[in-house]
Amino acid sequence: MLQERCERLVAGDHSEEDLVIVLRSLQSMWARVLERPVILGLIDGQIMVETPCMAPSFQSKISMSAALRTKRLIGVQEKEIYYRAIGILDGMLRRLTKRQMEAIFWRLIDHSRKDGKPPSNREIASFLNIDESALRRHLRRAWERLGGDPVYLSNYVAFSLDSD
Repeated sequence: MLQERCERLVAGDHSEEDLVIVLRSLQSMWARVLERPVILGLIDGQIMVETPCMAPSFQSKISMSAALRTKRLIGVQEKEIYYRAIGILDGMLRRLTKRQMEAIFWRLIDHSRKDGKPPSNREIASFLNIDESALRRHLRRAWERLGGDPVYLSNYVAFSLDSD
């Protein structure tokens, strides 16, 4: 369950699988916290949270870091743990270079493809205008900075592409 994975992340007792699942769930966690649909984007190496224009208490497009500073009433325990997990992810992701952030965002966080399938490394590298080897290097170094074993991420990516 996502809430349990977030609790382990907040407690600092998470596995690499927990981290992948929480990163993959970032958009849905924001939607639960804000109680409205959100779209995540990446601008200048920062994750942007975009909400519908009918959100008077929240700007329509704001960086994830700035969104975390926005005062919101979060009374439900589930929303609180998601909010805290998002804060921890924000701190972890701030350690990445711009290129590493792009690689992690497009590989794990983005869900914008209409067919629902994750893009291949070739597609992401082409989009970022870099070689596939450079993309793999950015992913490996980013995952190491996030505290993970790059072999785990490589296996996860291979499995997720094969299973779709």
